[in-house]
Amino acid sequence: MKDEVKSKAQLIRELRDLNARLARLEALEADHRQASAALRESEERFRLLYENAPLAYQSLDENGHVVEVNQAWLDLLGYARKEVVGRGFYEFLAPEYRNDFNEKFSLFKASGEVCRNEFELIRKDGSPVIVSVAGRIQLDGKGRFKQTHCIFHDMTEKKKADAVAAGKQKELATGFQIISSILNTFDLEKRLECILDAILVFFNVEFGGIQLVEDSRLVLRTWKGLSHRFRSHIRSLPLSDLPDWMVTPGVLRFGTAMEGPLSEFAGSEGIRSWRSIPLSIPVSEKEGEKRELGRIFLASRRVDALEDEKINAIYGMIDQLALAIDHAQVYRQARQRLARLETLNRIDRAIIQRLNLKKILYVVLDRIPKELGADAVAISLMNGEQGR
Repeated sequence: MKDEVKSKAQLIRELRDLNARLARLEALEADHRQASAALRESEERFRLLYENAPLAYQSLDENGHVVEVNQAWLDLLGYARKEVVGRGFYEFLAPEYRNDFNEKFSLFKASGEVCRNEFELIRKDGSPVIVSVAGRIQLDGKGRFKQTHCIFHDMTEKKKADAVAAGKQKELATGFQIISSILNTFDLEKRLECILDAILVFFNVEFGGIQLVEDSRLVLRTWKGLSHRFRSHIRSLPLSDLPDWMVTPGVLRFGTAMEGPLSEFAGSEGIRSWRSIPLSIPVSEKEGEKRELGRIFLASRRVDALEDEKINAIYGMIDQLALAIDHAQVYRQARQRLARLETLNRIDRAIIQRLNLKKILYVVLDRIPKELGADAVAISLMNGEQGR
């Protein structure tokens, strides 16, 4: 009877212990449910944060294949997630950046961190986008490579703005160089050479020349890169019969198969793009009334040369260039008139001094200035008696 009582007491204690354990288990389960709910809530917050992050994110495995990307990444390149995950990241790069990525990815895995690498990606629609990449390597519990975590900064607009700023800076530098050069000389030939050299550097083209109007003809005054054969065709052209390719507005571009009236000359020079820019100056206050001064022409072996932005920049300073050329022409003409007057004055003084005819002729021959452009001088006199 005593053993039975003990068994009941033991059973009661065991039951109480079981209830206590059950209560602790229920408390643990409640804590676990609460922790699981908190974890799910936290994961949901991080998932929403990850998906709605304004910066593009990607994760790659050790072979450079895409493990995960966020919505910003998909929006940036225009893909659906199923079109991306599992593919090599290099597949989204512009061809010229693929070898660069392989080298930098190996260095990234070795160092564990990258601050800034720039790549050009190709969107699904074929358009380019330039990104700056920053990221770190995640390791597993044994210190082995697990995956990368990288964010992208879209640099496309910044690069465009930088290119525009660089173009404006180059435009200003070209204008300053031209102005500085032409202010240092009044000589027409030197001014033309300074202007042409600066413009060729600005456009980064191989051919160019400046033609000026002289006695109803367009005369080539300075040039760069043109062969003797090509120059012979454009050295002096009548204004009334200029070839169409000389006066056509806009850039003329030629493929590998040359066609048209310019092809006969341009083909032998290797020219693939051509642009002729008119030079003119105002002749009165009446709007639009101008005098044609000449033309600047530019050409290149590259079919994509002579960009519109640079053409517009040159048109912004073309009036000043035309005035600088015209002033040099006026200065030369004034110097020539002055030289003629000085020569006549010297001859007059020789006559007034009543020198004999032979000495007067020597004065004339000796005093004729080089500015008149003659290499040799001779004087013929009329013999009235012999009629010769």
